[in-house]
Amino acid sequence: MYMLTIKNRGSEYKAVRALEKAGCLQSGLMPLVEIIQENFAYDNLVDPETGEFVKEDRPIKSGENKGKTRSFKIKDPSTKRNVTLEKIEEHFQSGHIFVDYFRCDAHKYNETTFKKCPLVLTLNTNLDAYLEKVRSIASHPTLIPVITIKNGTDKLSSQQLFIFAQELKELCQGRPIAIRIDDIEGYEDTLKSILSRRDYLIYDINETPAVSKIEEFEELNDLRIDATKILLCSPRKRRIRNGEYVDKCTIDNSHIVSYASYGFAGVGDYAGLRDSLPGGGSKGKGRALALLYNGWTNNFVAYVNEDVNLGPAGYQEVVERILADRSKLERTPGECIVLEAVFQEAEGGHFGGWQTWISYTVERYVQQLYLAHGGYNF
Repeated sequence: MYMLTIKNRGSEYKAVRALEKAGCLQSGLMPLVEIIQENFAYDNLVDPETGEFVKEDRPIKSGENKGKTRSFKIKDPSTKRNVTLEKIEEHFQSGHIFVDYFRCDAHKYNETTFKKCPLVLTLNTNLDAYLEKVRSIASHPTLIPVITIKNGTDKLSSQQLFIFAQELKELCQGRPIAIRIDDIEGYEDTLKSILSRRDYLIYDINETPAVSKIEEFEELNDLRIDATKILLCSPRKRRIRNGEYVDKCTIDNSHIVSYASYGFAGVGDYAGLRDSLPGGGSKGKGRALALLYNGWTNNFVAYVNEDVNLGPAGYQEVVERILADRSKLERTPGECIVLEAVFQEAEGGHFGGWQTWISYTVERYVQQLYLAHGGYNF
């Protein structure tokens, strides 16, 4: 089983839509959506020209913009509602979706990123607010709530975890729950007693190489927990900048082939992305990077434009090199949905930017896993 782990960002949802269209969201794939920001909607919009409440954007009827859709920015605040979980359901039409209100050890991330993710910072330090968010997941029948126990956060004690997990199971009315944990010490008895065969244990080693966690894996296996155990990794390091991929693509993706030997029934990762939060860097500068995964060899090929001043404009040269290598990057013409999309866009003079290539990275990775293994039960 493969656990595709994404954050609820537009670029990652765009990749999900492309994979759905290509038929790559099949049985054996388990989506885990980490919520780093919330989505809100309004039942009424206000036409700024007339002051009239409307339910949707309207086409402009006259003038130079005739026929275009006018977007109404003024909204009735009394109708504001949280639609975060509904949005997740809309993006995954089949199967169960794991949902995790994201928490992390803030010291491992760039502090400036929390200005763009105040929700994460709040949930890191306010346990009551976090638990209320997890409870809200249980009211959605296609969603599997994840309880996260992470070092560096205001986390549940072992006894609190037992009590809350029991409550969550009652709210879920027979549906599974999941516990995500990065250190089982002190939680052994609770995990063994509260998790049943229908439930999931997500063991999160983040950027730590799996080979260095063998002792912890053995301790976990010795507990004989009934739940399905998933190994979750983040092999692409946050600290490695795009320019460092010029000389060598240093991503250890061995977890894809080794997880079963460590006693896990499934494996998850971020599909070629970093486990990072939105940054505050300059949008105009940076080295254009394309990472293309090969499912048969289980490695990445990196294409980098070394001119940091070009920023996203550097993708034109990157795309030219990728298309020159196209016959090496797919077995048959048109097999890869990313290479086909890149080719079509390049024909129109479009080469993508940062967000485009986030989507492409996920699409390529997941499709390659699907093709190389005949699905996700590998």
